[in-house]
Amino acid sequence: MEVFSKEIETGRNLHVLKINTYDKKLIELINKYLVKICEGGDSEDITRVKKRLLKFILKKHETTRMGAVAEFFIHLYLNDCNYKQEFLFLT
Repeated sequence: MEVFSKEIETGRNLHVLKINTYDKKLIELINKYLVKICEGGDSEDITRVKKRLLKFILKKHETTRMGAVAEFFIHLYLNDCNYKQEFLFLT
């Protein structure tokens, strides 16, 4: 995942995430934050959460599915930047 950031106004930055492939580093990042993003903690079984997330996404219309995936990556990026997550992705 490549990240481009540009200040567009004092105190306001535009961040663009470019994902060409799911490389090892990106997969590790997803595995690191998946449970936290989806369920708020890290004590849940990641395999169970992955199955629940897949079931959730597959039930959605294609455009909603694309939006949900985009939103997940926003959460992933913000968590990796140490921002505090205020709500859960799957609840």
